Amino acid sequence: MNHGRKFTARPLGLQVKFFITYCMIVSLLCGSIGIVYYKTTGSALSRMVTKDALTILQKNNQIIDQQLESIENYANSFVADQSFDDYMVQYQAAQSVYDYYRLDHPITKLLHNYFSSSPSIFSAHVITRKTSYGELFGSNIIPVQNFSKSRIYQAAIAGEGKTVWIPTYDFFTEYGQSSILSEKDPYRSVFSAAKLIWQTSDDYMVLVIHFLDDVYSELFETQFTEYEGSYFVIAPDGSIVCQSGGSAFDPSGAPPLATSTFSQDSGYVIQKLEGEEFIVCYDVSDITGWISAWVIRQDVILNQFANELAQNLAVILIILIILPLILILYINAKMIRPLNALQEGIKETGKGNFRTEVKVEGFQEIRSLIQNFNESNRKIDSLIKENYESQLLKKEAELAAYDLQLNPHFILNTLNLINLELITSGNDRMCEMISSLSRVIEYTLRTRSLQVPFALDLANTQNYLHIMEKRYKDKFTVAYEIEEELLTTEVPKLFLQPLVENSIKHGFASISWQGKITIRAKRMNHLRIFEVEDNGCGFSPDTLRELQAKDSPHIGINNIRCRVQYLYGDGYGLEISPVSPHGACIRISLPKSV
Repeated sequence: MNHGRKFTARPLGLQVKFFITYCMIVSLLCGSIGIVYYKTTGSALSRMVTKDALTILQKNNQIIDQQLESIENYANSFVADQSFDDYMVQYQAAQSVYDYYRLDHPITKLLHNYFSSSPSIFSAHVITRKTSYGELFGSNIIPVQNFSKSRIYQAAIAGEGKTVWIPTYDFFTEYGQSSILSEKDPYRSVFSAAKLIWQTSDDYMVLVIHFLDDVYSELFETQFTEYEGSYFVIAPDGSIVCQSGGSAFDPSGAPPLATSTFSQDSGYVIQKLEGEEFIVCYDVSDITGWISAWVIRQDVILNQFANELAQNLAVILIILIILPLILILYINAKMIRPLNALQEGIKETGKGNFRTEVKVEGFQEIRSLIQNFNESNRKIDSLIKENYESQLLKKEAELAAYDLQLNPHFILNTLNLINLELITSGNDRMCEMISSLSRVIEYTLRTRSLQVPFALDLANTQNYLHIMEKRYKDKFTVAYEIEEELLTTEVPKLFLQPLVENSIKHGFASISWQGKITIRAKRMNHLRIFEVEDNGCGFSPDTLRELQAKDSPHIGINNIRCRVQYLYGDGYGLEISPVSPHGACIRISLPKSV
């Protein structure tokens, strides 16, 4: 018989219960605050948006009015221009069609000079009963026979010499040229400024300036983008100049408000249309008298505000929930993980692995504890290593001593016999060299201490130099700058002679001048400084880098560096520097003797 395994749910821990309770309280609190904030701030937001929209609308109107006012000034200057006055005289005196057409080029050029610099102007014309001047698409397509029937002509006559503004109309229909371009042509919708120049019983002359309706639309569409709304520009008689989302003469896009709604020059009204409330901001142009308006549903503003409020509250709620969770995880990670790693490190150290390194992390107190543990391990490992190496060096030294005990008396006695033979034969020069060599060998073989008085090592170096001076006659000289109190201090055995040998073999090998070696010994602060300086060829940059490296392939100098650091510590050692104009200086730093 099979028995199913029974599972029981684990009870929630205190931390989980506390966290869930905290999340519920924070959620209810954020929701309550959001509702209260929405109710108290919604109306204020509507007023603020309305005020901002009205300000933008007024600024837009100011910008457009400045442009239109400057064009009125251009029109007045054009009419008052002396050249145009001369052309009018010639026009009035014309006797034939040729006389009228002869004026086309100069008048068109003058129109171009005055009005082509304004990007908002579509075209400019001077129209009479007999002809018209100016160009559109490279030709003059405004028929004079239809012009007198147009609203433009009627408005100009009514204006009696003042600049009048005609709301947007279908350009080609107005002038009876609808067959020229298609209905989708972007140049159909224009509004115009007209100015009567002069009029007689049988003739007239009118300045007409055409504008595309995007003078308004481009400015409005770049400003009112934050909220979903629509704009329109209408004349006092209700004619549409410009509107969003459609052609100015498309009746389906007509604004739902009458011009009587706008009782002031600027302001806003809240209008209820088809059961919905709309905010309508408006401003009247000082130049054209046209009304610019922006319409938006009030609930759109509140809905956008509600959406933004909900998003912000959601972000706050997530932060308030996640932040404590992250904080708990962070604290746990900063305490538990470093302490667990330290525990493992202590276990490894207990097994004898003193090279164990624990990653330094966590709070400052834990970091300090781990750093002290790592430092203790390093010191213990260093002491073990030094003790091992010391014992190893001691064994090697004992073996070397046994190797050197190849009957040094026999070698020295043999050299003495050779010396006696040289004395007998009168060869004093070779005799002195053999004597110096004997002293060098005796110092090397019989002195077993790692440290000797500086005077002994200096004497051994002088014996070596005596031999080298005989070999390299007049090749170099030697100078000494020695503080006498240092002669009795302890120094590493054979630490000076290899440096002198390096100067002779390498520094003076290829020079053409007199070589000089200077040996110095002095005190400086808490150090004893020993220097060997020469005026030889010096070291190349690559060689200098090799000599200064810890793993230098140059055996003599590297041997001295290692022995100094072994005897006195890593804070002491050997430095190499170039000497101007040529040569090198090798400095050995030793601690002040006790």
